[in-house]
Amino acid sequence: MKFAFIHAEKAQFEVSALCRNLGVSRQGYYAYSKRKPGLRQAREQALQQRLKTLHAESRGTYGSPRLHDALRKEGKYRVLRDVACSSSSSSTGNSAGASSGTGGGASSAGAGGTAASDAVVGGFIVELVPQKSDTPPFTNVSGEVFDGPSPATLVWDMKGESAGCQLLEPRVPFCDPSCGGSAVCVADGVCQAYPTAKDLGPVMVKGLGDDLTMTAIANTYQADVKTPYPAAEEGASVSIAVSGGPYGAFELNTPMVSPLEAPADTLQLDTGKALSLSWTSPGASAASRIAVKVDISHHGGTKGKIECDVPDTGLLEISADLITKLHALGVAGYPSVALTRSTSAETAIVPGKVSLQALSAISIDLEVAGVTSCSTDDDCATGKTCQSDETCSP
Repeated sequence: MKFAFIHAEKAQFEVSALCRNLGVSRQGYYAYSKRKPGLRQAREQALQQRLKTLHAESRGTYGSPRLHDALRKEGKYRVLRDVACSSSSSSTGNSAGASSGTGGGASSAGAGGTAASDAVVGGFIVELVPQKSDTPPFTNVSGEVFDGPSPATLVWDMKGESAGCQLLEPRVPFCDPSCGGSAVCVADGVCQAYPTAKDLGPVMVKGLGDDLTMTAIANTYQADVKTPYPAAEEGASVSIAVSGGPYGAFELNTPMVSPLEAPADTLQLDTGKALSLSWTSPGASAASRIAVKVDISHHGGTKGKIECDVPDTGLLEISADLITKLHALGVAGYPSVALTRSTSAETAIVPGKVSLQALSAISIDLEVAGVTSCSTDDDCATGKTCQSDETCSP
């Protein structure tokens, strides 16, 4: 069972660390892995695991289009769209609630012990999507709502805090027997099943020019027209309304955000120094906040991250102490910092809370001394090759 657990989690963590934590040898694992399916299937399994993580981190609001776009941004998973879509469906197409593995040993519980009524079970987003290559900017409207909370594949422990920012380290819970493909181990010995996306009936969207009506396709909502960019003035009310469906009628309203921009595409991250971030300030009456995620290791197996939730003032300094501690956890290829400006509203339905977010997000590349990112050996200097963590090394 331990080798199967390592095989399932190696997309997130280094094999050596998993073997050490579980008290088994790498040689034993690699002997086991030779009996597993071929390389293509293993890559698809890793992709499915990453999709489930992204879906959980979005609190169930990412549908297939945003999950696929997130994978493209990461660059590590260069896979066909149909693989991403089928994996996304498998991550959300099982029954909700908690489950226990066969044979005993794994108990059942809700979302990490949180009552469903307090958990977000999905929602809708109105996102300002900037121009990408030859694709003009547009406003994306999409959403999904589930019959229960989405399980988290990792437990994040806070290891430091400063000025609205937290240093978080991941911890992998262990379940024996394993939870199988329809559930996630959310705490030691506790499995939680993936929820099922629900069709709420027609969803009316107002405040983005002409009113839109979205209907669910495979229980996922996606506007079939691309609205202008931006589709509403900052502070203008944007709303979605559901008239019936399995959870009855509800309506949500939130102020529109302005496009988020940063003066630099690349920043230097140095151990022992604070990281200073700046971005375009919103209007004086804006109700938005800024979420920041500094991720410098996920291509090598997630070792830690810094997350901030701060007022939208246009400036933020992440302390040297947090940056130094994050750097010490490890650096992999293509480190970055993501900024998201958003407003939000929530309402309660039977299985939990549903949210509406208006948001604008950008990503800034980070340069770290001594680290050269790569996709192939051609990106590396003579005498160095591109490693599995997407850095150049002898």
